[in-house]
Amino acid sequence: MRESELAGYAKFAHPKLRMEEMGNESLIGQLFGDETLEYFKRKCRGGASGAKGIVYENHFAVYQLAYLVPEDLQVGSNVHVETQLDDFVDDIVVSDFNLRIRKHYQLKNSASVSWAGGDHPISDDFRMQKELNDHLCFSSTTTTLVCSDSARADRLSQQIPAEISNHSEVENFCYGETLNATLQIEPKLFDAIKNLCAFADTDKVERLGALILGVWSANCGQISSVSELWALVERYELNYVRSDGALTIPAALSTILMQINGFSYTIQDGYFVWKQAGFHMEGTFPFPIDSKQFEELSSKIVEVSPTEIEDLEDLLV
Repeated sequence: MRESELAGYAKFAHPKLRMEEMGNESLIGQLFGDETLEYFKRKCRGGASGAKGIVYENHFAVYQLAYLVPEDLQVGSNVHVETQLDDFVDDIVVSDFNLRIRKHYQLKNSASVSWAGGDHPISDDFRMQKELNDHLCFSSTTTTLVCSDSARADRLSQQIPAEISNHSEVENFCYGETLNATLQIEPKLFDAIKNLCAFADTDKVERLGALILGVWSANCGQISSVSELWALVERYELNYVRSDGALTIPAALSTILMQINGFSYTIQDGYFVWKQAGFHMEGTFPFPIDSKQFEELSSKIVEVSPTEIEDLEDLLV
Protein backbone atom coordinates (compact mmCIF):
# COMPACT_ATOMS: atom_id res chain seq x y z
CA MET A 1 0.00 0.00 0.00
CA ARG A 2 1.32 3.43 -0.90
CA GLU A 3 0.76 6.73 0.87
CA SER A 4 -0.59 8.23 -2.36
CA GLU A 5 -3.24 5.51 -2.45
CA LEU A 6 -4.22 6.18 1.14
CA ALA A 7 -4.57 9.87 0.39
CA GLY A 8 -6.67 9.17 -2.67
CA TYR A 9 -9.28 7.32 -0.65
CA ALA A 10 -9.08 9.40 2.51
CA LYS A 11 -12.18 11.41 1.66
CA PHE A 12 -14.27 8.25 2.10
CA ALA A 13 -12.84 7.39 5.51
CA HIS A 14 -14.03 8.30 8.99
CA PRO A 15 -13.40 12.01 9.72
CA LYS A 16 -11.02 11.15 12.54
CA LEU A 17 -8.97 9.04 10.12
CA ARG A 18 -8.61 11.47 7.23
CA MET A 19 -5.29 10.57 5.67
CA GLU A 20 -4.34 13.57 3.55
CA GLU A 21 -2.21 14.71 6.46
CA MET A 22 -1.58 11.34 8.10
CA GLY A 23 0.23 8.89 5.83
CA ASN A 24 0.23 5.14 6.26
CA GLU A 25 2.37 4.86 9.38
CA SER A 26 0.31 7.47 11.21
CA LEU A 27 -2.84 5.53 10.42
CA ILE A 28 -1.30 2.30 11.70
CA GLY A 29 -0.24 4.04 14.90
CA GLN A 30 -3.70 5.50 15.47
CA LEU A 31 -5.48 2.21 14.78
CA PHE A 32 -3.21 -0.20 16.64
CA GLY A 33 -0.81 1.78 18.87
CA ASP A 34 2.90 2.59 18.94
CA GLU A 35 4.10 -0.94 19.66
CA THR A 36 2.32 -2.32 16.60
CA LEU A 37 3.59 0.60 14.55
CA GLU A 38 7.20 -0.31 15.39
CA TYR A 39 6.50 -3.93 14.43
CA PHE A 40 4.93 -2.75 11.17
CA LYS A 41 8.04 -0.69 10.31
CA ARG A 42 10.33 -3.66 10.97
CA LYS A 43 8.09 -5.95 8.93
CA CYS A 44 8.14 -3.60 5.93
CA ARG A 45 11.93 -3.26 6.08
CA GLY A 46 12.31 -7.01 6.27
CA GLY A 47 9.92 -7.57 3.38
CA ALA A 48 11.81 -5.17 1.17
CA SER A 49 15.25 -6.61 1.87
CA GLY A 50 14.69 -10.30 2.53
CA ALA A 51 15.18 -12.72 -0.35
CA LYS A 52 14.03 -15.84 1.49
CA GLY A 53 11.03 -17.44 -0.16
CA ILE A 54 11.17 -15.21 -3.24
CA VAL A 55 11.12 -18.21 -5.59
CA TYR A 56 7.96 -19.53 -3.94
CA GLU A 57 6.34 -16.10 -4.11
CA ASN A 58 7.26 -15.67 -7.78
CA HIS A 59 5.75 -19.02 -8.73
CA PHE A 60 2.55 -18.15 -6.88
CA ALA A 61 2.49 -14.75 -8.61
CA VAL A 62 2.73 -16.51 -12.00
CA TYR A 63 -0.24 -18.67 -10.97
CA GLN A 64 -2.28 -15.63 -9.96
CA LEU A 65 -1.49 -13.78 -13.20
CA ALA A 66 -2.31 -16.78 -15.40
CA TYR A 67 -5.52 -17.40 -13.47
CA LEU A 68 -6.65 -13.77 -13.69
CA VAL A 69 -5.81 -13.02 -17.34
CA PRO A 70 -8.90 -14.59 -19.03
CA GLU A 71 -11.48 -12.78 -16.89
CA ASP A 72 -9.48 -9.54 -16.94
CA LEU A 73 -9.44 -9.55 -20.74
CA GLN A 74 -13.13 -10.40 -21.04
CA VAL A 75 -14.57 -7.81 -18.68
CA GLY A 76 -11.87 -5.13 -18.88
CA SER A 77 -11.38 -5.05 -15.12
CA ASN A 78 -8.79 -3.06 -13.21
CA VAL A 79 -6.98 -5.89 -11.41
CA HIS A 80 -3.43 -5.57 -10.09
CA VAL A 81 -1.01 -8.14 -8.67
CA GLU A 82 1.67 -6.78 -6.34
CA THR A 83 4.23 -8.02 -3.85
CA GLN A 84 5.83 -6.66 -0.69
CA LEU A 85 3.49 -3.74 -0.23
CA ASP A 86 3.51 -1.85 3.06
CA ASP A 87 0.86 -4.14 4.50
CA PHE A 88 0.54 -6.62 7.34
CA VAL A 89 -0.15 -9.42 4.82
CA ASP A 90 2.11 -8.50 1.95
CA ASP A 91 3.65 -11.44 0.08
CA ILE A 92 1.16 -11.27 -2.81
CA VAL A 93 -1.72 -8.78 -2.96
CA VAL A 94 -4.43 -8.89 -5.64
CA SER A 95 -6.55 -5.74 -5.89
CA ASP A 96 -9.60 -5.02 -7.99
CA PHE A 97 -9.83 -1.24 -7.88
CA ASN A 98 -13.13 -1.14 -9.76
CA LEU A 99 -14.96 -3.38 -7.31
CA ARG A 100 -12.84 -2.28 -4.31
CA ILE A 101 -11.82 -5.87 -3.51
CA ARG A 102 -8.45 -6.85 -2.08
CA LYS A 103 -7.01 -10.32 -1.56
CA HIS A 104 -3.88 -10.79 0.58
CA TYR A 105 -1.71 -13.90 0.49
CA GLN A 106 0.89 -14.85 3.09
CA LEU A 107 3.14 -17.65 1.80
CA LYS A 108 4.85 -20.16 4.06
CA ASN A 109 7.20 -22.75 2.58
CA SER A 110 7.51 -24.57 5.87
CA ALA A 111 5.80 -27.40 7.73
CA SER A 112 6.08 -25.64 11.10
CA VAL A 113 3.80 -22.67 10.46
CA SER A 114 0.96 -21.96 12.92
CA TRP A 115 -1.70 -19.33 13.54
CA ALA A 116 -0.52 -18.30 16.99
CA GLY A 117 3.24 -18.92 17.03
CA GLY A 118 5.88 -16.21 17.47
CA ASP A 119 5.83 -12.73 18.92
CA HIS A 120 3.56 -11.52 16.12
CA PRO A 121 1.14 -14.32 15.18
CA ILE A 122 -0.20 -14.65 11.66
CA SER A 123 -3.73 -14.39 13.02
CA ASP A 124 -2.94 -10.91 14.38
CA ASP A 125 -1.59 -9.78 11.00
CA PHE A 126 -4.74 -11.07 9.28
CA ARG A 127 -7.00 -9.32 11.79
CA MET A 128 -5.20 -5.99 11.51
CA GLN A 129 -5.06 -6.20 7.71
CA LYS A 130 -8.84 -6.56 7.54
CA GLU A 131 -9.35 -3.61 9.87
CA LEU A 132 -6.89 -1.48 7.91
CA ASN A 133 -8.63 -2.29 4.61
CA ASP A 134 -12.00 -1.45 6.12
CA HIS A 135 -10.73 2.03 6.94
CA LEU A 136 -9.48 2.33 3.37
CA CYS A 137 -13.02 1.62 2.16
CA PHE A 138 -12.36 -1.73 0.49
CA SER A 139 -15.72 -3.44 0.24
CA SER A 140 -14.25 -6.92 0.58
CA THR A 141 -11.03 -8.31 2.06
CA THR A 142 -9.74 -11.87 1.95
CA THR A 143 -6.63 -12.97 3.82
CA THR A 144 -5.19 -16.32 2.75
CA LEU A 145 -2.40 -18.38 4.26
CA VAL A 146 -0.66 -20.33 1.50
CA CYS A 147 1.31 -23.41 2.56
CA SER A 148 3.52 -25.70 0.51
CA ASP A 149 2.88 -28.58 2.91
CA SER A 150 -0.55 -30.04 2.12
CA ALA A 151 -1.02 -31.82 5.47
CA ARG A 152 -0.20 -28.64 7.36
CA ALA A 153 -2.56 -26.67 5.12
CA ASP A 154 -5.40 -29.09 5.92
CA ARG A 155 -4.82 -28.79 9.68
CA LEU A 156 -4.54 -25.00 9.58
CA SER A 157 -7.74 -24.79 7.56
CA GLN A 158 -9.57 -26.56 10.39
CA GLN A 159 -7.96 -24.32 13.02
CA ILE A 160 -8.68 -20.83 11.68
CA PRO A 161 -9.24 -18.58 14.73
CA ALA A 162 -12.83 -17.45 15.14
CA GLU A 163 -11.95 -13.74 15.11
CA ILE A 164 -10.61 -13.95 11.54
CA SER A 165 -12.68 -16.83 10.17
CA ASN A 166 -15.10 -14.60 8.23
CA HIS A 167 -12.33 -13.32 5.95
CA SER A 168 -9.53 -15.91 6.16
CA GLU A 169 -8.69 -19.05 4.19
CA VAL A 170 -5.88 -21.60 3.84
CA GLU A 171 -4.61 -22.75 0.46
CA ASN A 172 -2.11 -25.41 -0.51
CA PHE A 173 0.36 -24.51 -3.27
CA CYS A 174 3.24 -26.87 -3.91
CA TYR A 175 6.84 -25.68 -4.07
CA GLY A 176 9.48 -26.61 -6.61
CA GLU A 177 12.96 -25.16 -6.91
CA THR A 178 12.25 -24.18 -10.53
CA LEU A 179 9.05 -23.19 -12.29
CA ASN A 180 9.10 -26.37 -14.39
CA ALA A 181 9.46 -28.42 -11.22
CA THR A 182 6.47 -26.63 -9.71
CA LEU A 183 4.46 -27.18 -12.90
CA GLN A 184 5.01 -30.93 -12.52
CA ILE A 185 3.67 -31.09 -8.96
CA GLU A 186 1.11 -28.25 -8.79
CA PRO A 187 -1.95 -28.91 -11.00
CA LYS A 188 -3.45 -25.46 -10.32
CA LEU A 189 -0.45 -23.73 -11.83
CA PHE A 190 -0.29 -26.06 -14.82
CA ASP A 191 -4.04 -25.74 -15.53
CA ALA A 192 -4.02 -21.93 -15.24
CA ILE A 193 -1.24 -21.61 -17.83
CA LYS A 194 -2.66 -24.38 -20.02
CA ASN A 195 -5.92 -22.43 -20.17
CA LEU A 196 -4.02 -19.63 -21.95
CA CYS A 197 -2.63 -22.00 -24.60
CA ALA A 198 -4.54 -23.03 -27.70
CA PHE A 199 -2.54 -26.26 -27.73
CA ALA A 200 -2.04 -27.83 -24.33
CA ASP A 201 1.33 -29.45 -24.99
CA THR A 202 3.54 -29.56 -21.91
CA ASP A 203 6.45 -27.83 -23.64
CA LYS A 204 4.19 -24.92 -24.65
CA VAL A 205 2.83 -24.61 -21.11
CA GLU A 206 6.39 -24.55 -19.79
CA ARG A 207 7.52 -21.93 -22.30
CA LEU A 208 4.56 -19.67 -21.61
CA GLY A 209 5.08 -20.08 -17.87
CA ALA A 210 8.74 -19.11 -18.19
CA LEU A 211 7.77 -16.04 -20.20
CA ILE A 212 5.16 -14.92 -17.64
CA LEU A 213 7.73 -15.41 -14.89
CA GLY A 214 10.27 -13.34 -16.83
CA VAL A 215 7.84 -10.51 -17.44
CA TRP A 216 6.73 -10.53 -13.79
CA SER A 217 10.31 -10.53 -12.47
CA ALA A 218 11.47 -7.80 -14.86
CA ASN A 219 8.57 -5.47 -14.05
CA CYS A 220 7.82 -6.29 -10.42
CA GLY A 221 7.34 -3.04 -8.52
CA GLN A 222 6.93 -1.02 -11.72
CA ILE A 223 3.93 -2.59 -13.47
CA SER A 224 1.22 -4.39 -11.50
CA SER A 225 -1.78 -4.27 -13.85
CA VAL A 226 -2.70 -7.75 -15.07
CA SER A 227 -3.69 -6.45 -18.50
CA GLU A 228 -0.45 -4.49 -18.90
CA LEU A 229 1.70 -7.43 -17.85
CA TRP A 230 -0.15 -9.72 -20.26
CA ALA A 231 0.34 -7.19 -23.06
CA LEU A 232 4.10 -7.52 -22.50
CA VAL A 233 3.77 -11.30 -22.85
CA GLU A 234 1.82 -10.92 -26.10
CA ARG A 235 4.59 -8.83 -27.63
CA TYR A 236 6.47 -12.06 -28.19
CA GLU A 237 3.74 -13.15 -30.66
CA LEU A 238 3.61 -16.71 -29.40
CA ASN A 239 1.71 -18.69 -32.01
CA TYR A 240 0.24 -21.11 -29.46
CA VAL A 241 -1.39 -18.57 -27.14
CA ARG A 242 -5.17 -18.73 -27.15
CA SER A 243 -6.60 -15.90 -29.22
CA ASP A 244 -9.38 -13.57 -28.11
CA GLY A 245 -9.60 -11.94 -31.50
CA ALA A 246 -12.42 -12.09 -34.05
CA LEU A 247 -13.88 -15.56 -34.52
CA THR A 248 -14.63 -15.22 -38.23
CA ILE A 249 -12.45 -15.14 -41.32
CA PRO A 250 -12.82 -12.61 -44.17
CA ALA A 251 -15.92 -13.15 -46.33
CA ALA A 252 -13.86 -13.31 -49.55
CA LEU A 253 -11.71 -16.11 -48.11
CA SER A 254 -14.75 -18.03 -46.84
CA THR A 255 -16.41 -17.85 -50.27
CA ILE A 256 -13.38 -19.37 -51.96
CA LEU A 257 -13.00 -22.16 -49.42
CA MET A 258 -16.66 -23.13 -49.59
CA GLN A 259 -16.32 -23.81 -53.32
CA ILE A 260 -13.60 -26.45 -52.89
CA ASN A 261 -15.14 -29.91 -52.96
CA GLY A 262 -14.96 -31.74 -49.62
CA PHE A 263 -13.13 -28.93 -47.82
CA SER A 264 -14.38 -27.70 -44.46
CA TYR A 265 -13.03 -25.59 -41.63
CA THR A 266 -13.81 -24.45 -38.09
CA ILE A 267 -12.42 -21.77 -35.80
CA GLN A 268 -11.23 -23.28 -32.53
CA ASP A 269 -9.88 -21.00 -29.82
CA GLY A 270 -9.08 -18.44 -32.49
CA TYR A 271 -7.24 -20.87 -34.79
CA PHE A 272 -8.13 -22.04 -38.31
CA VAL A 273 -8.68 -25.81 -38.27
CA TRP A 274 -9.33 -27.42 -41.66
CA LYS A 275 -10.23 -30.82 -43.06
CA GLN A 276 -10.43 -32.34 -46.55
CA ALA A 277 -12.70 -35.38 -46.39
CA GLY A 278 -11.88 -36.95 -49.76
CA PHE A 279 -8.12 -37.05 -49.18
CA HIS A 280 -8.34 -37.63 -45.39
CA MET A 281 -6.22 -34.55 -44.74
CA GLU A 282 -6.53 -32.15 -41.87
CA GLY A 283 -4.49 -29.55 -40.08
CA THR A 284 -4.35 -26.37 -38.03
CA PHE A 285 -2.74 -23.16 -39.22
CA PRO A 286 -0.10 -22.46 -36.53
CA PHE A 287 -0.99 -18.79 -36.02
CA PRO A 288 -4.30 -17.33 -34.76
CA ILE A 289 -6.70 -15.83 -37.28
CA ASP A 290 -6.11 -12.32 -35.96
CA SER A 291 -2.35 -12.59 -36.61
CA LYS A 292 -0.31 -11.02 -39.39
CA GLN A 293 0.63 -14.50 -40.60
CA PHE A 294 -2.99 -15.53 -41.12
CA GLU A 295 -3.73 -12.21 -42.81
CA GLU A 296 -0.92 -12.94 -45.27
CA LEU A 297 -2.26 -16.47 -45.86
CA SER A 298 -5.74 -15.11 -46.45
CA SER A 299 -4.46 -12.58 -49.00
CA LYS A 300 -2.53 -15.27 -50.87
CA ILE A 301 -5.54 -17.58 -51.06
CA VAL A 302 -7.80 -14.78 -52.29
CA GLU A 303 -5.18 -13.79 -54.87
CA VAL A 304 -4.69 -17.34 -56.18
CA SER A 305 -8.38 -18.22 -55.83
CA PRO A 306 -7.87 -22.01 -55.87
CA THR A 307 -10.71 -24.29 -56.91
CA GLU A 308 -9.04 -27.64 -56.15
CA ILE A 309 -7.60 -28.99 -52.90
CA GLU A 310 -4.23 -29.58 -54.57
CA ASP A 311 -3.84 -25.85 -55.22
CA LEU A 312 -4.98 -24.95 -51.71
CA GLU A 313 -2.75 -27.53 -50.07
CA ASP A 314 0.41 -25.75 -51.22
CA LEU A 315 -0.72 -22.65 -49.36
CA LEU A 316 -1.93 -24.35 -46.19
CA VAL A 317 0.88 -26.83 -45.57
